[in-house]
Amino acid sequence: MKSNYMIVSAACLCCAFSIFSAPQKNVPADISSGVQSAKIAKPSDTAKAEIKKDTLKRDGVKTGFGRLHIIATPDSAVVVMDSNTRGTAPIIIDSIVPGEHTVLIRKKGYFIKKISFVAVADTTQQLSVSLVRPGGLVVKSDPIGARLFLDDKESGATPWENVKLKPGDYKIRLEYLQHEPFEKNVSIKDGLCDTISVTLPYTKTYLDSIAAVKQQKDTAKHKANLITNLAVFGAFLIFGLVIIATEAANNNL
Repeated sequence: MKSNYMIVSAACLCCAFSIFSAPQKNVPADISSGVQSAKIAKPSDTAKAEIKKDTLKRDGVKTGFGRLHIIATPDSAVVVMDSNTRGTAPIIIDSIVPGEHTVLIRKKGYFIKKISFVAVADTTQQLSVSLVRPGGLVVKSDPIGARLFLDDKESGATPWENVKLKPGDYKIRLEYLQHEPFEKNVSIKDGLCDTISVTLPYTKTYLDSIAAVKQQKDTAKHKANLITNLAVFGAFLIFGLVIIATEAANNNL
């Protein structure tokens, strides 16, 4: 029995010696806690990108596409992108293929706004738009029928009216035969209508010609009156001579 006990003890000592004498792995120790811990490697840039994509996917936003946030004044304007209606502003449009796109923003009673933009992948862009209402202009002239030019383009004759002008500055010109032209710069306001009344004076050339014609008529009338007066005087003179001759003949008898 004693010999068996010694054999078992020797075996235990050999096992313990083999364990402590085996080479240890190079694992740094946590000095503060006295517990060994493995060093965790930092994720690579690729891993970071994948984590970001996964997060975006969980949030319902696809990566690799652009995003557009549209704000319109007034609100509730209809938004059309690339001929497809997307909703009413304010609106956020997702999953936009990178590249150039066209946006139309429209609302009844307002001018349509057309905008081109370039979508960028994984980028949210903001677009703020103010829609404007048409303005109006009424032009009256004396005499009526004057030719009206709007920004040097003939647009009709007076009385003239246009209630669908885009707000801004315009130049109007009126022309009428034998009358001085009229020019004026006007500013059309959002949703307002302006009225212009103009009296076109005669040109100096026309007035001079009228005066010359009148003078000619007066001269001719004066000559005619003079001839008439001479004729009457001559008639009276002849009549007087006839009377004198008749009385002389009667006296001789």
